[in-house]
Amino acid sequence: MRQTQTKQARLQDACLSGILDPDSFASAKRSPDESEAAIRQELSGFHARTDDATIHQTLRSSISAALATLRSAEATLEQKNTASRFIIETCTFDKATSTLSIIYRVIF
Repeated sequence: MRQTQTKQARLQDACLSGILDPDSFASAKRSPDESEAAIRQELSGFHARTDDATIHQTLRSSISAALATLRSAEATLEQKNTASRFIIETCTFDKATSTLSIIYRVIF
């Protein structure tokens, strides 16, 4: 969505500055407009198919599977890395204070 809005703004700037004539602007503007409409339609269909209970249950089972991978003695380092990246929302190291901040994905 952001890309199509940026394209529209650039097209409008090009038209206003005289780089594009109005006919070229009108034809070039149709493509981003159609892309944005398709994206909006796809997003509305996605929101209609999902509900909070299903999302929370899926996320909960995925986190449980990731934790099982982290606890497993047979899991490779790559598998554990992938599992930890799924559970951790953000991980930030502050050099100035030598602290590590970890924010986990949480379900309410």
